Amino acid sequence: MTNGFDVFLTGLITGTVVAAGGGLAAYFLKDRFGPARGYRFDMSRFLERDRDHVKIYNTGSKPIESCRIFCDYEECKWSDHKTGPRTLTISETASVMLPPHKNANPVISLKSGEKTVRETKLMDITLAS
Repeated sequence: MTNGFDVFLTGLITGTVVAAGGGLAAYFLKDRFGPARGYRFDMSRFLERDRDHVKIYNTGSKPIESCRIFCDYEECKWSDHKTGPRTLTISETASVMLPPHKNANPVISLKSGEKTVRETKLMDITLAS
């Protein structure tokens, strides 16, 4: 015959093992299933010469390597007219010119390598004043 304390102790041990196992799995699999974790940055949009631009400011503690910005899945050009991926170091700011787009509210994607770090609509990005 079991008493209430044995049932309580068994439940407590089982719960602790399950929680620890889940925490370890989340820690080791975070890069695979949570590519945006670890990246912190601010995005704002502005108009210059009647063209939409998006500015990225890396506020995180690690660089965004092979950074590319897409507008409706078309790669944007950096404001300094360079193309291709670039590394945004800690506290670095960079801007892209959006290509002419037919959609009034296109999808803006930020990628690091092949990982999509953030995907949002243009109108959801704060308009810089």
